[in-house]
Amino acid sequence: MSHPATGPISPDELRRIADMPYGAAQAELQKHDPLWGKLPREEGEQIEWKVFVTQEVTMEAFVRVTAASAEEAMEIAETMPEGDFSWDYNSSGSVYAQDAEPAK
Repeated sequence: MSHPATGPISPDELRRIADMPYGAAQAELQKHDPLWGKLPREEGEQIEWKVFVTQEVTMEAFVRVTAASAEEAMEIAETMPEGDFSWDYNSSGSVYAQDAEPAK
């Protein structure tokens, strides 16, 4: 839960951190915000990031159904629960980065 004045740190926790010696307080604050005290960073300084990525993957499966026609068989297959199939990996597309935040 976030506090309007202190963000992800409770006011009591922030008071406790504020009473710590400078180096210890900085290290404690960086547990909550890895960039605290580091901005502006030196040109080219690297930090660890947590990046959310997505990728489209094509899977394929064969399933046996009983039907009067190919069209009916395909309709039945399309309504079956995904868990009824034994999926095999076919191919995948590009990886897309969706969001990034400093790793904690």
